[in-house]
Amino acid sequence: YYSRTFVKNLCSSEVLSLMEIHYFAPDYAAHPGFGVLGRNFIWHDSIMVEIGLADLFEESPGREWFVVLEKAVEAYLMPMMDEYLEDQLPFEEFDQFLIAEEGLKIIFQPYEIMSGPYDNFVEVVVSWDLMSPFLKPGAPVTIWYEKQLQKR
Repeated sequence: YYSRTFVKNLCSSEVLSLMEIHYFAPDYAAHPGFGVLGRNFIWHDSIMVEIGLADLFEESPGREWFVVLEKAVEAYLMPMMDEYLEDQLPFEEFDQFLIAEEGLKIIFQPYEIMSGPYDNFVEVVVSWDLMSPFLKPGAPVTIWYEKQLQKR
């Protein structure tokens, strides 16, 4: 058995962010498998182009944007820290993310940083206000964020 579902996280004229959820049940497994992916797209010359996390931010030799993001994620996770998180620190990258109105959502797969049910994934929301100084000027996500500021 294999099921793949897409859930709209954000949809605007500049940005589309989808959560892709996978359920699968191998014959030999004790319980079903589960995974969550962040799929993020921008419009480029009338074509949807998938983007990565680094595409949101200005390039810099010290990757200052990542240092700020990493500290915010760690601060959120520390109260629920167990042996899984200790093995992950320091974070070198974040594989899955979603663009949301409330902030950048970093996604961790089940068992990646903590134990729990097989379908228990963790989302850490980092506010746009914290990350906005590092956003790439003129990029579609930056344009979307600036529109959100005007609505406030």
